[in-house]
Amino acid sequence: MNYLAWLDLQCRMLPKVQRAILAVTTEPSQELSIVASWPPQSSATEQLLSTATLAASRQAPVVNVMDQGGEASVMVLAKPLACTPPAVVVVELPAQHQQQQLLLQLLAWGESWLQLLAQQTPAAQAQTDTVAELSEQDYSVLSAACGAPQLQDSVEAAATSLAQLFGCERVAIGLQQGDDVLLQGLSHNTPFDVKTNMARALEELMAESLEHDQAIQAPLATGQTYPMHQHYAQLHNTHVCSIPMQLQEQRFGVLLLQCKATVFSAAELQRLAALASFLGALFQAKRQGERSLIARAGDAMRGTWGAAVSSYEGRGRYLVAAAIVALAVLLLGSGNYRVAAPAKLEGLIQRAVVAPIDGYVAKAHARAGETVSLGQIIAELDDNELKLEYRRLQNQHDEYQQQYRKELADRNLAQSQIVQAQMAQAAAELRLLEQQLKRTQLSVPFDGVIIEGDLSRSLGAPVSKGQVLFEIAPLNEYRLVLQVDERDVPHVQSGQRGRLYLNAYPDNAIAFEVKDVATVYQLDGALISYRTEARLLANDLFLRPGMQGLAKIEVGKRRYSWMLTHRLWDWLSLKLWAWLP
Repeated sequence: MNYLAWLDLQCRMLPKVQRAILAVTTEPSQELSIVASWPPQSSATEQLLSTATLAASRQAPVVNVMDQGGEASVMVLAKPLACTPPAVVVVELPAQHQQQQLLLQLLAWGESWLQLLAQQTPAAQAQTDTVAELSEQDYSVLSAACGAPQLQDSVEAAATSLAQLFGCERVAIGLQQGDDVLLQGLSHNTPFDVKTNMARALEELMAESLEHDQAIQAPLATGQTYPMHQHYAQLHNTHVCSIPMQLQEQRFGVLLLQCKATVFSAAELQRLAALASFLGALFQAKRQGERSLIARAGDAMRGTWGAAVSSYEGRGRYLVAAAIVALAVLLLGSGNYRVAAPAKLEGLIQRAVVAPIDGYVAKAHARAGETVSLGQIIAELDDNELKLEYRRLQNQHDEYQQQYRKELADRNLAQSQIVQAQMAQAAAELRLLEQQLKRTQLSVPFDGVIIEGDLSRSLGAPVSKGQVLFEIAPLNEYRLVLQVDERDVPHVQSGQRGRLYLNAYPDNAIAFEVKDVATVYQLDGALISYRTEARLLANDLFLRPGMQGLAKIEVGKRRYSWMLTHRLWDWLSLKLWAWLP
């Protein structure tokens, strides 16, 4: 590619450029190297190259203003270019901060030109290289087109400049839209209506030039048949020349020049063809820049579609077809929706073994995790004080009994009744002590497993009356507790069934049925979950209280699209309701 020709054209378009370079990325070092400089004999480009390196690393334009002492300050502007290989253009010109946006826009249009040049065949590039030989007057046409901010103004400025340069009474420029050519602007800012006969006649001439894909002059030479041009030239007694604006296979529109008696030579036609090519590229870049976001998104989608279909040597169409089928299933298909929730096993009954009296731990026969049976002694409390108290009360009871007999023998009825009451009181206290002595041996109320409690490391430690020493749960009778997120509670109802996967058995699904929904809430940070109880429908595994896992409740049929997006829509609805007055 002739980078020097492109850089020369770009510098002629920008105002008062002093120096410029074009640097591209080299393989495999990925470093920038200068491939073109302007003017060709310029030197001291290392500073410009450092600015280019900074812009390439940031992948964004860089503006650097340097003060040259007593002289006016200069501005160095670098812009990365999206081309192959990646390149950066750097220009140095007098510092004018108010023109930075205009300069960046001009460089963006130049980037489009460079991309079009990269797509050309060697023959088309050889034709484009003639741009480097254009005169200053030819560059004035391109400069006028670049100086206008909008597409319509740019077309009219270029048409007016061409009319003045070649002495034409009218210059018309039409841009291609689909299969048609629409009149975009006339020289000398002439107003026009696209519905008038004049505008339609010009569009017919442009369409005929594009149809034959070549420049056409009328009046025609002998043997040529271009009826539209011939009729128009004879009707208006003028000379007309239509030149397609195109680069390689890409067409942009038609440039039409109307003169009284001028016949363009072969050299002039070559100049006009070169100007038309770059004017077309410039107008196309401006038209793309003025498109709406919807149009740009449509073009991006069409480009992505084409790349996907043609990828992998044409096999990409099958991938696209598979993606379409997957999307259709996602939007139209439905399946079973399941609510997932953390789960934990608890015993259906949990019995606490508490200290019956204030005392001390004497013996421990079992601890948490052991399986126990009904009536099994699992711990004993120290009963020495109770036994001493029992003996004292037993002796006191014997004394009351002897005194009672003596009073009866002496026929002292009143005193005998008093002693009899004292003897009954002592007997009651003895029965109470007997019960307390029995309860110092802590036994199991049913077959089960100890889920909490270990007194083997607390022998001799004091315990208080009512203190929980053990918790026992029965074997093979469990309650499943689910922590259902508050956002999923509306979908969960009693009677629904599901599957449980425990951490201990990740490959086994345990069926369950929901019983009580949202009984108690639990706050975990910023999330709220509700305790939901369920019963197991199958119990053929080695289960133990406290086992945890993940449960999924079968809610019913839902669309796959709803499953993926309902959380987002619920959140948006709530936020919208909160924002509305």
